[in-house]
Amino acid sequence: MSGKVKNNIHVGDIFDKLKVAEILEERGPRGQIMIKCECECGNIKIISKGDLTCAHKRKIKACGCLIPTTAQKIIDVNRLVPLVDGTHIGNIKSQKLSSRNTSGVKGVYKHKGLWVARIQFKGQEIFLGCSTDKNKAIEYRKAGEEKYFKSFLKQLEEKMTPMESKITALVKQAKRNKEIADILGITEGTVRTHLRSIFRKLKIKSRAELIIKEL
Repeated sequence: MSGKVKNNIHVGDIFDKLKVAEILEERGPRGQIMIKCECECGNIKIISKGDLTCAHKRKIKACGCLIPTTAQKIIDVNRLVPLVDGTHIGNIKSQKLSSRNTSGVKGVYKHKGLWVARIQFKGQEIFLGCSTDKNKAIEYRKAGEEKYFKSFLKQLEEKMTPMESKITALVKQAKRNKEIADILGITEGTVRTHLRSIFRKLKIKSRAELIIKEL
């Protein structure tokens, strides 16, 4: 019901990562107006109008997908990237150096007269090699990134998300976009966005190909 207005909130309004999907008729426990929102990640969250719109107290910016866990140890939740198989994706992609780094290259440091190259992958610290020549140690590190990170990131990009898996299953049941949106509590636009991602990952071009493709 795009364009519907109720109490100065529009269906379709966006607050940080939350998009207003519906203004609910049922009130909250203290009589609050309750809003059904769709998060950028595809999840649905129902919160009160006050928690969504009051700037001085609005702390809810997403469905909860930005909340860090102890294991992740991420300070900036706006750049939250989860651990996958014990590997922090943000650390793989970031080239930020620690204040103690003297080599100018991540994972390369000097120890007892030798330049040492190491890499952290799937919860383990892997020794790559050492040399009196810093450039040689840097070569070890670059080779390690190629060996451990490149294929891992490629597989990660090709792996379907839980929401994409659900949409794929529904498409295979011959459900149309509107039906899928209603079942999953998301918009048709979000369904189309996920389908484009699914087509890209599966290297197909049409809904018909998805229906017959064996997964």
